[in-house]
Amino acid sequence: SKPIDRRDFLEALYRLVSVRGRQEKRIETGLYKKSPGVFAPEFLLENLGGDREAAADILADFAAELRGELAGIRERAEAGDPAGAAKHAHTLKGAAGGIGGEEVRELAFMAEKAGREGDLEAIIRLLPELERAFADLEGAVARYLE
Repeated sequence: SKPIDRRDFLEALYRLVSVRGRQEKRIETGLYKKSPGVFAPEFLLENLGGDREAAADILADFAAELRGELAGIRERAEAGDPAGAAKHAHTLKGAAGGIGGEEVRELAFMAEKAGREGDLEAIIRLLPELERAFADLEGAVARYLE
């Protein structure tokens, strides 16, 4: 029910996406196509047992809840804190993957990995593409909800 607590929302989304780890392994081994999709709502619907109302509720709050995580990646990277940027990227990665936002998920995964390796330059180089992909995902979600 609304209002949705941000932490509860993200934890519930993580529980729904039990295949997340297998997807990351596929990306690492190159089993996904090179150009991941912007938005695949069927992925979320499948995880929700086809419940379109629940999917719409989750998607309606997606962008507002996670825009802060994207900003957090930039803020932490600009502050010279790669570990902090990695934490924000991890949250964004999981939530985007949970709704079928594969491009954002993949880019956030790359930013998380760079942050854990202490590579601030890589995070900063990824940010414009991640921000563009997030905007594309926001637009795709908005169109889906119309």
